[in-house]
Amino acid sequence: MNLFMYNLTDFKVEVGDPLRDPRFKKPDGSVKQFDVIVANPPYSLKWKPWTNDPRAIGGIAPQSSADWAFVQHMIASMDRIRAVPESSCRAAFSSELARRRLSADASWTTTSWRP
Repeated sequence: MNLFMYNLTDFKVEVGDPLRDPRFKKPDGSVKQFDVIVANPPYSLKWKPWTNDPRAIGGIAPQSSADWAFVQHMIASMDRIRAVPESSCRAAFSSELARRRLSADASWTTTSWRP
């Protein structure tokens, strides 16, 4: 709805489960990368954790909450990382980052957002 409200017309929306079956893939089967991703995933969702997935940077999210898995999917899907979590997920996102104690100087971490 917001895409139309802001007169953005160059986009594609797919319905599905990006953790189990990403809809946007390269010919080799890896996750396709984009300049911009707009996402509002269902945080605190219970899920079946990955057993072997290249998106699983920084460890695998627990079965009780897929929060970190959605963040990992967004990171893997970005050509250059420029992501801002939707406002309702900030508490979940910040607690997951704190729990994982990710290095602020990691090559893929950049943020102007503070929890």
